[in-house]
Amino acid sequence: MSDQAQPMDRLHRVMRQIRSEIKSAKDPGRVFREFISHLDLVQRAAPRRVRAKSAPRRPAQKRAK
Repeated sequence: MSDQAQPMDRLHRVMRQIRSEIKSAKDPGRVFREFISHLDLVQRAAPRRVRAKSAPRRPAQKRAK
C-alpha cells in the first residue's frame, strides 16, 4: 500500500463509525421530553406526606449576668 492509501483507509473507517453513531443517536429534544414525563409520573405517584406540626417552643429564659 502506498503512504496515501493508509490514511485514506483510516479516514473512511472513521467516517463510517461516525455515521453509524449519528444515525443511532436519539433526538435530544425527544430524550428531554421523555425525562420530563418520567419526572411527572414519579411526582404524581409519590404519596404526599403531611408535615406534623412540632410542639410550640417555649421562650428562652434570660440569663443573669
